[in-house]
Amino acid sequence: MPATKEKKAPSEKQLAHYARMAEQRKGIVATPVAPTPPMHQPQVQQPIKKNMEATVAEIAPYRPKKGQIVVQEDKLYEFELNIPEEIRNNNRPVDKATGLPIGTGYRASTSFPNQGISWNPAAKGGKGDWEKWRYIQGQPGCFVSEQPELKDYEKEEIDRMLGDAGNDLEFKDGKLLVRGDANGQLTIQALTLSDYNIDNPKPRTRRPPIECFKLNNPDVIIEEGNDIDDIAYRTMTQARNCTVTEMLAVSSLMGINIDDTTPAGLNRIKYAFLAKAKYDPRNAKAKEALQQFAAIINNPTTKIKYLVNQGLLRGILSTEQYPGKLSWAKLEAPIFELEGKISVADEIASRAIDKEKVVLELLEQLETEIK
Repeated sequence: MPATKEKKAPSEKQLAHYARMAEQRKGIVATPVAPTPPMHQPQVQQPIKKNMEATVAEIAPYRPKKGQIVVQEDKLYEFELNIPEEIRNNNRPVDKATGLPIGTGYRASTSFPNQGISWNPAAKGGKGDWEKWRYIQGQPGCFVSEQPELKDYEKEEIDRMLGDAGNDLEFKDGKLLVRGDANGQLTIQALTLSDYNIDNPKPRTRRPPIECFKLNNPDVIIEEGNDIDDIAYRTMTQARNCTVTEMLAVSSLMGINIDDTTPAGLNRIKYAFLAKAKYDPRNAKAKEALQQFAAIINNPTTKIKYLVNQGLLRGILSTEQYPGKLSWAKLEAPIFELEGKISVADEIASRAIDKEKVVLELLEQLETEIK
């Protein structure tokens, strides 16, 4: 007998289909009705939210004014004698075992006068005037006008109070730490008014800086650090974006030898040129050096003077063929008359700034010939 085929059990998909068909036959499942669209409502344009956050480069420098201190009660303010490290090192004894210097090089104790005359901007109804000040704890301020309760005190009594140890402006081991509380604020005011404060914006008597003290203000330190970093970044960016001609122009004014313009020579010039644009923290005048570099690289006359000097040096231009005139040397053709009051490069740079047509044409021709 032929073998009977076994019936396969329906799959889950088939079972689900059969169930839907049975429900439809019973009228259980209604035909889905499309939802009624809502009535038209005018769309309200939502304002576009722009990212108003400033970039790092857009942060405006704080620029605290000279001598400006914003005193906060929870901060500790450090004043320090303004004695350079190299001088302090000469005063430091050397450990015989290690050969290393010992201590900080400051004297154990240094005191400054706790009275004097300083500029009071609030005097005379806000017009300002010089006024005597004295540091006496417990008073609302250091200026005499701020100490009305001491008005009738005898001079001897005032002197005794000023001689009290609690009213001494004493630096121990070169430093004086002051808390920004009520008592500390009076001390900070006295130190700010002192002629011995190197940051005093209007000292009555100027003292040698080495005999003065300074505030190690963290806000100022951060600001100066950011300022130097910004200058260094801008200077290096400008330096790297210079054309070869611009590099040679700046280098010639900065004492870099530019005689060798072979590929190897240009590499040496580039190395020396970029070194001028780098910030060297070991150099006390590093910031001034960067600012000088930036001033030269941004001066429109730098390139002009370079082109003229190179033109004269290479024999492209001449001031000798025709007395009082500048000429193309090889063509023996005069270009224009020179006033002769200043150097040729300076005169042409000045006339180029005034956009004198013949001068601008001369510079354009020079740039094509000097590469």
